[in-house]
Amino acid sequence: MDGLREKHLDTRRGLHYRYYASPTSNPSKPALLLLHGWPDSALLWQYVVPHLTSLNLTLIIPDLLGYGGTSKPLSPALYDYRLLSADLVEILDAESVETVIPIGHDFGCWLVFKFQTLQPFRCAAAVHIGIAYMPPKPVMPDLETLNAMMEQQLGYPRYSYFHLFTSPDAPAHFSQQMESVWHVMHGEGKDWIKHIFCTPNAMREFLEAGRTDVPLRSYAQNAKLKDEWKEQRPSPEDWEASFCWYNAFALGIQAEADASIPVEDYRLGIPVLAILCTEDGVNPPETLEGPKQAGLLPDLKEERLGCGHWCTYEMPGELSRMIEGFSSDGVGEEYLQREADFDEVAATRRLYARGSKNLLNGVRRQWYRFCQRTRKDPVSELRLFTTQILSLFFHFLLEQRRGTLRHASTLQTYWNTLCLVRKEETGLYVVEPHVKDAMVGVRQQLAYESKLESEKQAKPIVRAEDESAAATPVSTGLLREKDALWKNTEKLSSFLGKADKFDALFYVGGHGLMFDLAIDKDSQQLIKEFYEAGKIVSAVCHGPIVFADVKVSDGSYLVKDQQMTGFANEEEDQAGLSKVLPFLLETKVKDNGAKFTKTEPWGAHVVKGGKNEKMITGQNPASAAPIGEALVAALGA
Repeated sequence: MDGLREKHLDTRRGLHYRYYASPTSNPSKPALLLLHGWPDSALLWQYVVPHLTSLNLTLIIPDLLGYGGTSKPLSPALYDYRLLSADLVEILDAESVETVIPIGHDFGCWLVFKFQTLQPFRCAAAVHIGIAYMPPKPVMPDLETLNAMMEQQLGYPRYSYFHLFTSPDAPAHFSQQMESVWHVMHGEGKDWIKHIFCTPNAMREFLEAGRTDVPLRSYAQNAKLKDEWKEQRPSPEDWEASFCWYNAFALGIQAEADASIPVEDYRLGIPVLAILCTEDGVNPPETLEGPKQAGLLPDLKEERLGCGHWCTYEMPGELSRMIEGFSSDGVGEEYLQREADFDEVAATRRLYARGSKNLLNGVRRQWYRFCQRTRKDPVSELRLFTTQILSLFFHFLLEQRRGTLRHASTLQTYWNTLCLVRKEETGLYVVEPHVKDAMVGVRQQLAYESKLESEKQAKPIVRAEDESAAATPVSTGLLREKDALWKNTEKLSSFLGKADKFDALFYVGGHGLMFDLAIDKDSQQLIKEFYEAGKIVSAVCHGPIVFADVKVSDGSYLVKDQQMTGFANEEEDQAGLSKVLPFLLETKVKDNGAKFTKTEPWGAHVVKGGKNEKMITGQNPASAAPIGEALVAALGA
């Protein structure tokens, strides 16, 4: 393809990929990753590329597995979309591309769905061409049941062609009758695609008869285009490889992969452009209504093309204009700015508001970038987690953020987050004590050398929940008029031994407590002193995690046999953070003997427990006002 360089890559799993790439145009902008479908190759995009070059964005166009100049293995298990997505990541890393707008057609569009789900931190937006979004299906019905469902929904068995594509004799039929296949794909007529793909046995009978009597669409009469297409798959083995994408469905391989996706990740939070073709009976525009109504595409733009399925050939100019308008309309700017501003108040506000996942993914990106630069395998190094490589990584982080990183406490945040990245990538969370101790020294030395502000100098960060709460008069008073209360903070250790000077000890919520105060020895000692002195100890939302590991003087857990509440497991699931936390609050306190109670997710719930009902806990943000009222009553104020 003119203007693009042909490149080759051998992946870690031993497969060879051919892909085309344009020179890096604007590294600060997302690249366009174009993915073809069945039975095509990167050449599917040859009429679109000349239009997209005007965007001044990097283009990356691979031959997907089983096609063109890429390996063509005949085992459907190798087409597990988790593996295919990992292959794409290797291509992006080889091109030093951090963020992309994946653009897919046909099965390539389906792969875009999966790539968005598995690699959300690599996607600034996405373009779906020719197929409406399909959320994961952990249980895939057999073909007969699926087509019966389609007949009930659409009036015809939409996936009839799957029977032929997954049959043992399909490769021979397609390789021997390629002229007929070309007519199957590109026959003229508004309802041709619907008839030949969705009528039981219609395609098989057409190929077995070697028919070519159906008029071709005008673009398909181009002999050069047809010959290029034929050259990509001359043998039955070439066709068998392309059908592995379908057999991976029929054999349940993709359903097994879907079962690994949390339900909360079915929703695609980034901007999506869906372009559907009005003369494509296999994928009619109305199939987009289901995911829209389910709220799975909250930032959706829709377009229609009056053509058949292969719109990249039939209407390349109009298709390209839709992509150009979407890609140049500021798509991905907020995402990229969030990465660039990975710092202090403004960045933390945005990151935390998105459920802390972006913070996790930001550190993950830095780790992968570091490993690429040092020629290390990122997952292997996460498993080893040696002081030497970790020290180099933190030096790398400081170099990347020179001039923007100001607080020593940010290094601790990076450490906690990197440990969570390790947990997601390897399943390992516990860090060897000698490594943990050594990294404390590394962070302290780096903070000293870089002249970062100490904890005593640092001002608290106003996070998203603080600012949204500031809409109420009470919160506004605290944040704006009484800022001395929360700006002039002191270390918890300074209050040890002083329980007699106070009436109550109260912990606010936030996910941060799950990583620091939950295991902080000073905090645990302070709670013990207040509790045993008969003072009120109280917490709301994630705050009650601070009580979980506190032991009283007889050696038992403070929470043992005590009534309490806190952020429930269901709420954590709905927040989308269960998989990244070191533990869940509800599970943790139950394990230590607490009598945990809760109301429906996000409903207000306050519990009085402990000695003389002096341990007062609230379940979630909705419980903030009720627990305040309970504290006032308990204090007799």
